[in-house]
Amino acid sequence: MAEILKFACVMIILLFIMCIIVTNGIFLCDRDRDCPKPDCLPEEYPKCVRGVCKCIQF
Repeated sequence: MAEILKFACVMIILLFIMCIIVTNGIFLCDRDRDCPKPDCLPEEYPKCVRGVCKCIQF
């Protein structure tokens, strides 16, 4: 029973890590306000373009 629980925990952790690697820091969005501002340079602003956050220059 304990081995099954360990296996399940390891699988959850591995899936979480794989999700982080697959997205590679790409943020999915529905609206512009879903995008984080700190990822953009000072002269850029975050914008939701086709469901993905992008930094656009002024």
